[in-house]
Amino acid sequence: MTTVHGTMAGGALPAPRSRRTDLRTALWNSAVLAEEFADDSASRYRTAVLEQYKVYVESADRASARRNVANTFFLTVNGLLLTLFGAAAASGVREAPAVGVVCVVVAALCQCVVWWAQARSYRRLGSAKWAVVAELELRLPALAYSSAEWGTALPSRGYTPLTRIEQWVPVVFAALHLGMGLTVLISR
Repeated sequence: MTTVHGTMAGGALPAPRSRRTDLRTALWNSAVLAEEFADDSASRYRTAVLEQYKVYVESADRASARRNVANTFFLTVNGLLLTLFGAAAASGVREAPAVGVVCVVVAALCQCVVWWAQARSYRRLGSAKWAVVAELELRLPALAYSSAEWGTALPSRGYTPLTRIEQWVPVVFAALHLGMGLTVLISR
């Protein structure tokens, strides 16, 4: 498992040694060895590992794409809610019952909590998937992701993984919703 500046590739904390050993044990099928492949066993084994690597990298990329779609959805909903709050505050809406404004703010805060939990879940899923990719790379000629990209190519300082940053976006929106809701209530 490759670590980068105290974190594992993908942004998560490095797994304890026993967990890394467990991952290695869980990943590799001890019943299938290169020697068991036909005439060109080593070549066929490497081809099989490479194909599994490709499939797993594609799976990790699809999970990242799903995360991006979810983030786009939540950004759109939050942008719309803030626009509505801003319009209500600017027009000095006095007809809207206070309980209605409070309900909208509570709903906005609840969806921010869901967004935060989902972002956290996707970060953990991504870290697990990329840890498996790093383990698969140990059987390939190049360690393009785990060693070259995360261990060498990225700057040692000043790089914050996007998964860490996106964790704070729902918190910022929750604070904005709370502030805008209070503004609407005060302007009544």
